[in-house]
Amino acid sequence: MATIRITRDGAGASRLSAACRSLGVRLGWWVGTSRSPARYATRLIRWKATLLLTFVVVAVRQAAIAAPGDPFGGDDVGCIPPTAAVGKCEDGVAKALTKYMQAVIKCHVKAAISALKGKPFDEELCESAPTTGTGAKEKYDAAIAKFATDCAGQCAVLNAPVLRATVETFLRSLYRV
Repeated sequence: MATIRITRDGAGASRLSAACRSLGVRLGWWVGTSRSPARYATRLIRWKATLLLTFVVVAVRQAAIAAPGDPFGGDDVGCIPPTAAVGKCEDGVAKALTKYMQAVIKCHVKAAISALKGKPFDEELCESAPTTGTGAKEKYDAAIAKFATDCAGQCAVLNAPVLRATVETFLRSLYRV
């Protein structure tokens, strides 16, 4: 097996490229031309710049990705759930709270329509009917009870009554004239 040495001077490189061509060996673009060192340096600089740019983009992207427990930031309060199970529980509580709000607003609308028609309507019974379990509060409590088994000890489930009370206070403040 023959050993081929690559020399950096112009004459040696051209002799090497001629010898390799006669043997049928292809050399890279950096061997055999007088402009090759500049081209090689330019490509090396471009490669380094591309690598640096890629590193910066990846570093910034990693900083922009939110991790569990990171605050949302800006005017939004709260944090990203630490696990998917906690996120599922929080989503369930949020859906139950939304349905509760919709039901209470629906009770207020029914009360207004009944007042316009001159018919009696018990708004408080619509919002909370403990004997029949059809009130908005009872439906909310039933939805939270479903999550209590799967999400025992979760902050959102433990604070569900406080969330409901906060929503009630908010809705009552909207409808006071």
